This record gives sequence, structure tokens and C-alpha cells, in this order.
Amino acid sequence: MRPPPLAPLPLAAAVVLASCSLFSPEVTGIVSTPAPSLRTLAEKARLYEEDLRDHHLSPQGLLLSPVQRASKKEAKPLANKADQAAWTGCLLAAYAFRHAAEDGDLADVRRTLGALRLLQDVTGVPGLLARGVAPGPSDDPRYEKGAPPHADLVWRKDSSRDQYTFVLFGYAATLACVEEASIREVVARDAGALADHVLSEGFSIRGPDGRTTTYGDLRPRWAGLVPNGVNAGVLLLAASLAAHASGGEEAAARYRDLVEDGLPGIVPKGIFRILGLHNPNNDNMSFACLDGLRRIEDDPSLRATYARGIARGWRLARGSGNALFASIAFAATGDPEAREEATESLRLFPEEKVGYAIDNRDLPGLGRRLLPDTSMSPRSRLAVPIHRQPMTSFVWKNDPFRLVSNPGARGEEEYAGVDYLLAYWMLRAQDGIGPGD
Repeated sequence: MRPPPLAPLPLAAAVVLASCSLFSPEVTGIVSTPAPSLRTLAEKARLYEEDLRDHHLSPQGLLLSPVQRASKKEAKPLANKADQAAWTGCLLAAYAFRHAAEDGDLADVRRTLGALRLLQDVTGVPGLLARGVAPGPSDDPRYEKGAPPHADLVWRKDSSRDQYTFVLFGYAATLACVEEASIREVVARDAGALADHVLSEGFSIRGPDGRTTTYGDLRPRWAGLVPNGVNAGVLLLAASLAAHASGGEEAAARYRDLVEDGLPGIVPKGIFRILGLHNPNNDNMSFACLDGLRRIEDDPSLRATYARGIARGWRLARGSGNALFASIAFAATGDPEAREEATESLRLFPEEKVGYAIDNRDLPGLGRRLLPDTSMSPRSRLAVPIHRQPMTSFVWKNDPFRLVSNPGARGEEEYAGVDYLLAYWMLRAQDGIGPGD
């Protein structure tokens, strides 16, 4: 008797799973399986703040991550500047939320605002952010000599929407949390310059030659039709900051035009799920834009619109163990489950961020998804706990379902804890956790 033919769908599933096994990245280096931290959340925050202050700040106040674990010197000083602006913006937000939680000293806020200002000044183009800066000179073609009076520095070119998203996010947190007039004036000036840059000449980030950078096209609709949530978020946040910080009528009119064009409804579309696949980086940028927009908005109807956008995103991201997304959702909706997820993720967060190779294929209870990611790495059905995920400059943009990561890493690099501090102080500022937790 002839065996029954294989059903098409199970056969296709078998082929996909076999492909995952065949083409999964080889895991080399050192695979570490750290245990969850036993320290309180506040104790870990103090550890990360001390380590950041001692080892992860440049002389100008910009974030240095990673550093060499053994020597605490900066690792690959030129290669690692691609996202220095973004994570320094997140550091500014963390300090702003810390001020809201404890009403403490503003020295760190002031220093970080000055560092972000340098990222504009060094390019010589108002509103153009350097991705990062390093001591010069350099023959690396990705870098350019700093504009006077910063000719002793070189700056990383080709700024992207990632950099603008998180610098604007830092400014929004500062505007929402800090009442001091001199600081708000700095936000108005510097955020206003960014807004002027991206809101003119067709919605784009342009280099010194006037050309749009590689990832600098910020049009909120592709071909005028297909909505782009991340781009809409960057434009709206820039315009909203300029309007709310400066109080100027021209800036307010520019923001109203974007609102009337329907951009508030487009921003949440940056968070999506298709057959279990998603773009973690887009999620990260979209949540940041929505959070910044909601916090500084004084129109109740618009504020509610942004809160609904966060709630929609949270329905998709719930269960991923992302403390930042959960903290943003708790602030916008008051959902106690979001607070619990944020708190649990922070409890599991390791006490130091060291780059090891990751292989969680044998971790029980996670299950396996049918489709791998774009690099053919297998993915789990349930999120990998945060302490078993790869440590990077900003872990909240990890794919929490990826089982194999960081092949070749040997524990030689240590990353700054800006991601932990941002989620921790945000949750503290909105009374999601207390100082003794």
C-alpha cells in the first residue's frame, strides 16, 4: 500500500524548519547563561549610574558604549559612533525622568544638553546632527573634520531618523519634566533648529552638500499614499517640540498643518506584526515618538489620540518583556499589567551588560516559531527573558524572540546601562515603582 501524500502545509513547515537548522548562524565565542539579578531595582540603578559616570562618558558628555571590559577604555572609537546621538538622547531622557522622580540636581541634564548641542555645532549646519564625534584627525571616509571651533574633532556623517527620534525624545522628556526656564530655553533653541531642518525642503535630513542622507527621507507617506509611521512620528515630534517649547505662532501653525494632514493617526502604524514578524527598531522609534508627543501635548483631544496610539502598540508588544514599552504604556493607559511587565523585566535585567554570544535554542518552555528572521536565525514563540538576551548599546530594540545572537562575542565589551536607567526612572517618575523596590 502506498503511503498517503504529505499535506502541503506540514510539508512546507518541515522545509522551513529544516532550512532554519541548516542556515542558522554558527555560534562561536563564549556563550554565557547569567542568572537573574538579586539586587533591588534601585541598587542596580545606582550601579549603572556610577559605571556610566566613571567609564561611559566622553569629555564632552556624550555616551561611550561599548568600552573594553578589561581596561574600561573605549572600544573601536570610530566604528561605534553610528548611534551615539540616539543613545545620548535617551540618557538625557533618563536624567529628566530622574529629576521628576526625585526633584534632584539638574547638573546631568545641563551637561547632556550641552553634549547634544555639540552634535549640531560640529557639523556647521544648523539642525544637522552628527551621528557621533571623536578626536581627530581621521582618514575614515565616514567622518568629516569638525566645523570651527571644533576642528580638533571629527564627526560621523550620514545621520538617520534614528538619531533624530531619540534626540527629540530626550528633549520632549526634558520639556515635560523640568520647569527651570534656562533649560527650557535651551530645548526651545536646539529642538527648534532640528525642526527647522527636517520640516523644510520636502521633509528630509540633509548633509552639508544639501543631499538627503541614506536614511534621511522623512516623508510621512511613500508615493504620497502609503503611510510611514516612524517618519510621521519624527516630523510631528519635531514640530510639536518647536511649538510647545517656543510658543511661537509660526511653529504652532506648522504643527497644526501636520495634525490636520492626519499624521497623528499614522504614527502608531510604525508598530506592526505580520505573520509574527516585526521590526524592533521601528517599534522602538514609534513608541518613543508617541511617548514624547503625549507628554508635551496640551490639547486634550490630541493627547488622547497619542495615548490611543500607545495602547494600540502595547496590544501588539505585550508579553515581549520590554520594560521601556511597558513603562510608556503604563504612563499612557495606567494598565497595571504593563506596570507588572515593566517591573519584572527590570528585576531580571542583569547587573552588568557584557557582550557574550547567545544561544537559547535549548532554553525550555519558549517554543519555536515557524518563520525565522531575515538572517535565518530561529525565533521563539515566547519572549526570551531579558537577562538571556544579547547585551547591546540599547537592549529595548532587540528582537526578544531571536534565539541566536552575537556570534563570535567573547565577553570583551561592556555596554552602558542607559536602557535600564531610562526605563527605571520613567517608571519611578510615574509612581510605577518606589525608591525601595
